[in-house]
Amino acid sequence: MLTNPWSAKAPPEQKLHLKWLVNCKQLADSMRKLQDNIKLQVLQQNLATTSVIDTIGIINLPIKALIRKVQITFNSKILATATVIAPKTTYYAYQHILDNLGDNFIGESLLYPNKWQRSEFEFSQQHNMWHRRSLFIDQNNYKLIIIENILPSIQALYDNLSQ
Repeated sequence: MLTNPWSAKAPPEQKLHLKWLVNCKQLADSMRKLQDNIKLQVLQQNLATTSVIDTIGIINLPIKALIRKVQITFNSKILATATVIAPKTTYYAYQHILDNLGDNFIGESLLYPNKWQRSEFEFSQQHNMWHRRSLFIDQNNYKLIIIENILPSIQALYDNLSQ
């Protein structure tokens, strides 16, 4: 049986000095406060079948969805990766926006201008990396799952800029 690695419990602050990680804010906005030179690169964007581990506790089975994988960099150093999962119905409803995102952040292009509601974060930790996941729902009950993987390199950047 598959175990759900996601927890609603926030990481302890004494272990994680990035307080913005536990706030329901857009990751891009938080990182831009650290440095303006943040870039997004699309690694994958296509219709595919989701992994159960990505959707466990929300959908609980693999579904056909738009899967968009990106990495966020600063001076060519990867700070975070993210996966957007848009079920087919959501993808078709917002295809005109999703197909034209390019290297733009999905929050700035779709979610925040259209007032999607964000769930509380769920967290997971593997090795030295934190992951956060949230569900977005719009006024017509279309859904998106966003999984953000926070690499340790972001802590070093934060520490350097805070000095």
